[in-house]
Amino acid sequence: MKTVSRISDIPKGEYYVAMEQVVTNIPGDERSRTNPGHGYPASTEYSMRFVVFESEDEMKGYVKEKQDRSYGNRNDYKILYVKVPTITTKVEVGVSL
Repeated sequence: MKTVSRISDIPKGEYYVAMEQVVTNIPGDERSRTNPGHGYPASTEYSMRFVVFESEDEMKGYVKEKQDRSYGNRNDYKILYVKVPTITTKVEVGVSL
């Protein structure tokens, strides 16, 4: 199991991946509370973290651990089966007479 954060880290072939929701709460600054219209208000940002599994058993262990720790809240991740295609490029040059 490894966390992937760059495209270059994504493995080739077939594998399972967990998409985890990451929630970041950003507190507003004091000026936004004391002087409306100034500073910046509190906000929440959402992003994704990708966890790649080398085997189906590794993925099943991750799911079991999530279920054991989540106390019924299983909406913070999704499991995907990925098959990365091979992309080829063909270049043709023609001459007309």
